[in-house]
Amino acid sequence: MPRNFAVVTPLGFALRDSGLTASRLSALTGIHPRTVTEHLSGRLEIRGDHLAAYSNVLGLAPEELTS
Repeated sequence: MPRNFAVVTPLGFALRDSGLTASRLSALTGIHPRTVTEHLSGRLEIRGDHLAAYSNVLGLAPEELTS
């Protein structure tokens, strides 16, 4: 069963709305699962290459994932 995550960041809201899990987002982007979790929680700022990968997978503009 997938773990739930707190939806407190724009990335978290986008992931929830997409219906993907954090582990699936990790697999699709190639970003380490721990890093995805840190981004979702807001504990780690999303750097450019990760932001581009999330944007591509989620079909959203980068600004929608950081504002």
